[in-house]
Amino acid sequence: MGYSLARLVSIAGHPAVLMPVAAVIAARDIDVRAAFLVSVACAFVVVGYSVYKTRRGDWVHIDASVPAERAQLNSRVGLCLLAIAGLLAFAGLHVGIPIVVGLSGLIVLAAHLLRDLAKLSLHVAFAVFSAVLVWPNHAAALGLAVMAVAVGWSRIALRRHVAADILLGAVTGLSSGLLFYAVARLAA
Repeated sequence: MGYSLARLVSIAGHPAVLMPVAAVIAARDIDVRAAFLVSVACAFVVVGYSVYKTRRGDWVHIDASVPAERAQLNSRVGLCLLAIAGLLAFAGLHVGIPIVVGLSGLIVLAAHLLRDLAKLSLHVAFAVFSAVLVWPNHAAALGLAVMAVAVGWSRIALRRHVAADILLGAVTGLSSGLLFYAVARLAA
């Protein structure tokens, strides 16, 4: 029962699920459809790349659990998200959208660059990032913060991470969320 619940929480708290939810909530004053479509497209790129590598037999599992697989995923996805952010900014989308995509790329690249020190939990980083992005919607921020805690528990229960990985993910997500507000304020 515990493993099944942890797996369910881990899937429900996957960045590909939480970021589109956060995009819809956070985009309350801008083009909600554009924010949602961009977040879904970015999730599709990440999941699509993982499925492709697994089906080709290059990876053991879609989770990219093997260190070499994770390094490949994080380096490529991080750079891809930064490139997408540049294209979105060039296309003239609301400034918040490319900032979020760019910060998402930086979160993934941080996991890549810190890989020799810890296995930063991207699930937790994006769960916390999502909770900060929806602020000042108190109910949504609280719900996503509770989800971030549950995701942290699930990643430990599934033995994907240790407590230090969870803490590093939380700090990365929180820092990225705060950086979003600082950069968005400067760009406005």
